[in-house]
Amino acid sequence: MLASALTSVLFVSVASAAPKTDATLQYSFTNCDAHADFVAVKQPSGAASVHLVDGGGNFLFMKAVVLGDQGDLLDGTVLFDTRGITSGAANIETVTCDVVSPLDGLLVRTTGVLTKAH
Repeated sequence: MLASALTSVLFVSVASAAPKTDATLQYSFTNCDAHADFVAVKQPSGAASVHLVDGGGNFLFMKAVVLGDQGDLLDGTVLFDTRGITSGAANIETVTCDVVSPLDGLLVRTTGVLTKAH
């Protein structure tokens, strides 16, 4: 289950602003602490970012923690954590939101960096 959870959260890459193929995955970010809720999409791959549907930029996943007991995964299980970024040592502004994986329905609290489109 843990391998599935890691795969579902890490399978992210840049996608177009609107889903274009049957493979496109959509993520709804809710309960965000430093940003309005948002929706992002990606094509399945191993990259750790998703493209905001409104065209405003990308969200780069830095940390994911399981919310509530889910199968073999207990509440608070850290799926991944990019040290230095999420601890504040790198002095990078992060956003933390809840998101449900469109692959397996796993609910996680994720922290990451929003980048602006140029």
